[in-house]
Amino acid sequence: MKKYGSHEGNGIAFSDKNEVWYMEIPTGHYWVAEKLDDDKAAVIANQVSLQDIDFDDSSRFMWAPGIREFVEDNHFPNEFNFRHIFGTSNARDRCYNTPRVWFGQRYLGHIAFSPTRNNLDFSFKPDRKLKREDVGYVLSSHYNETIYDPLADDTPKDDRTKFRPISMARCAESHILEIRNKVPAGIAGIAWFNFAPTAFNPYVPFYANANGTAPEYENTTDAYNSDQAYWLSRTVAALIQPSYNEMKSLLSGLDGFLPTADQLTNHLVHQTDIEAEKLSGQKLTQYLTKANSANAEKVLALTHNAVGNLVKHELTLSRLSFSINTDRLQN
Repeated sequence: MKKYGSHEGNGIAFSDKNEVWYMEIPTGHYWVAEKLDDDKAAVIANQVSLQDIDFDDSSRFMWAPGIREFVEDNHFPNEFNFRHIFGTSNARDRCYNTPRVWFGQRYLGHIAFSPTRNNLDFSFKPDRKLKREDVGYVLSSHYNETIYDPLADDTPKDDRTKFRPISMARCAESHILEIRNKVPAGIAGIAWFNFAPTAFNPYVPFYANANGTAPEYENTTDAYNSDQAYWLSRTVAALIQPSYNEMKSLLSGLDGFLPTADQLTNHLVHQTDIEAEKLSGQKLTQYLTKANSANAEKVLALTHNAVGNLVKHELTLSRLSFSINTDRLQN
């Protein structure tokens, strides 16, 4: 950053199993970073999120040399609130960014009163110990169970189209990077990958200590191919969106695609861990590479089955249907 700078703003998370730091670059050569407390979480959208910076606490904050002088020389506010100095607070934020932060904070147990509030907390203490599934739910959300849900059919259209949801049809992929504490270091890292749209598709585990994911994930073509994970994910979305409220039980019901996939992936990780803990070095890496591919194939098989169920159910909803009953014949 000192040598090359940045042509635009960026946020970058750095983490290991012991701590998480979040760094923000407002552009140019200036930046700050804050260490999250062990019992805190953060929900961050496309905006500057860091707030008060304590330059007397180098255990929790880091910063670019000269940033304080830059702020003073340019007569920014006396208090060093990074968001106020370098961020924005405009209509675009209040329809595009802050509502997503609001939803994520509410779901994770923080009191966030308004989706258009400008001063939502950067970090907060959740009301429970968070799981990977909690992160996946937020990343797959579309203002579920609120009047702002674009997939709802019982709320005013103006409310349903008011805010940009987290899960978007144009999203290419989403991921959760998990570093586990209570397993050997060689199997601690798992990248949970979702080709998206996240609202309709599960997160699939890939061990980081491996030489690849799976052929179905690595060789995507421009042409449609339902054997490829990307296109299969798009197929699920294309089938369910036109009749979402009639078919959502197949997606998220008790025996639906997504909860079944969650059960399957957790089982696959558990079984893979058992075998992997017996190995080390190159043998471990080779085993995890094969396990990544085998586990992905099981999830893809489940997805193909879900596509079949969606197709069969969609046929019963077709408007190209007609029933000749006795009354109609008499008329």
